[in-house]
Amino acid sequence: MNMMALNQHAIEIVNVVFPYDQSVALFGLVTFLLSFIVLAGLELMYPARRGVPGRQGRISVNFGLGILNLMTSALLPISTLAVASLAVAQQWGLFQHWVVGWYISLPLLLLVRSLMDYAIHWVFHNAAWLWPLHAVHHRDDAIDLSTSFRTHPLSHLIVLFPNALLILVLGPDIWVLLTLEAFVFTAVLFQHANLRLRDSANERLERWLVTPRMHLVHHARDRYLHDSNYGEVFSFWDRYFGTYRAPPSSQITIGVEVRKPRD
Repeated sequence: MNMMALNQHAIEIVNVVFPYDQSVALFGLVTFLLSFIVLAGLELMYPARRGVPGRQGRISVNFGLGILNLMTSALLPISTLAVASLAVAQQWGLFQHWVVGWYISLPLLLLVRSLMDYAIHWVFHNAAWLWPLHAVHHRDDAIDLSTSFRTHPLSHLIVLFPNALLILVLGPDIWVLLTLEAFVFTAVLFQHANLRLRDSANERLERWLVTPRMHLVHHARDRYLHDSNYGEVFSFWDRYFGTYRAPPSSQITIGVEVRKPRD
């Protein structure tokens, strides 16, 4: 098989998995860059913590893991976009039969997804065999935008399956899914940002959303603190299930070490 035939075969595979035009990729790229650039600029202008660079090479490790996980998602047919393409093509899922506007399907999808993300996060902290994978994220001894990408590849792969199942059950429109993913991605970046907000702004936002101050508690070395605030987008799940921890008055030390099982 010559190179031209091989390239054509690769294009056919991509078109089967992602039967949409380049606007899908463009939307994802633009939202990623816009969210990252805006929050990176805010980090530089209004840092919450100064002079804590963390371990040497942490930035390279964090972004390296992020690139590896992105490649994994792109190559596997269980990424949310690939599964959503399949669900739309086969007319699987609730929204393929219950025709509603995006203003209903998007909030509903976001609510269910955020609850599922909370539950998955709780399991990663409380299942002894999953914690070592998730601990890779928590071993960063500083926290900023790059920490968002610091995820063990196997942990990333495990999370793809429940996300794929949710998409098959609900069957959202591709653009609804892309909007959801952009919002969730921005929320994850925001909560890891080394960003200083006024106390009044924190208090208003934390009624609904996870803020950098709230998520910093989750990255504390103290186990009582880091086994809390599991929300990925919304803060009210932690309040409802009793896992919310307010920021302590003392300074928080970031980055967990090897921990012992609970008694």
